[in-house]
Amino acid sequence: MTLKALEFYSGIGGMNYSLILSGVDCRVVQAFDINTNANKVYYHNFHHRPSGKTIESLSKEDLQAYEADLYLMSPPCQPFTRQGLQRGNNDPRTRSFLHLLSLIPHLLPKYILIENVVGFEKSDTHETLTSVLSNAGYIYTQFHLSPTQFSIPNQRLRYFCVATLPPREIEHPIPEKSSEQILTFIPRNPHFTSESSSSDQSSSSSKPKQTCKKIQEFLIEGIDDEYIIPSEVLLGSGMLFDIVFPDSTHSCCFTKSYGKYIEGTGSVIQLAPPSVKADLLNPSSLIPLKLRYFSPLE
Repeated sequence: MTLKALEFYSGIGGMNYSLILSGVDCRVVQAFDINTNANKVYYHNFHHRPSGKTIESLSKEDLQAYEADLYLMSPPCQPFTRQGLQRGNNDPRTRSFLHLLSLIPHLLPKYILIENVVGFEKSDTHETLTSVLSNAGYIYTQFHLSPTQFSIPNQRLRYFCVATLPPREIEHPIPEKSSEQILTFIPRNPHFTSESSSSDQSSSSSKPKQTCKKIQEFLIEGIDDEYIIPSEVLLGSGMLFDIVFPDSTHSCCFTKSYGKYIEGTGSVIQLAPPSVKADLLNPSSLIPLKLRYFSPLE
């Protein structure tokens, strides 16, 4: 039987697309997001328009009508980021997630998947989440995972929580009891060792068995000139760029400010050979590197 899913904070459909790639017999029956631009992209991707209702306005009866088995949630991360005020439950942007958590004991979906930034697990919102799940009878497992662990050459460490209500209808390697331990690997997944590890981001006890793919496998031919970084940008703050090469197996996390700001927004590609290097004291030496941005599709 095909399972039904609700995708909250749907954005452009990352959770939906991952669900499709997983091969699980499940379909998203409704998505929810208040960002009109994201909803247009979501419609382009899946030919299904998300609801623009605020999540706080959704009642128990509204959600019961979908008879969903799986809830996918990626609530706003700003209340939990290291750069933010870390106000957690006291941040207005957390209200919608707290509203959903208040409905969980009444709706009891069989499966829940939650994604957020690393640091969420230290918040009072995380305490609320685990309390709600435990009191409602869920078994949950928590992870710190990054695309690099799945052979994708981009570092984007994130917190995940998978919760299930016994008995399970989907076979998966999640433990049979809840644990406060945060795993940095997926049990019995062939990409990882079977060693458990702590939530320490520097832990190396679960390194992937295979290396990441090279960036060149994700590059599109014929668009280099379109994304070349202007000389005036290079001469301004160009020394702050994180530079990678087509044969690199890593890149920095991309943010929504990529292409507008430089530091900490994502890597750029050097088209010139690695032997061509810049002088840290001379910004004009960046020009021969032939640096370009990654395209949105890349």
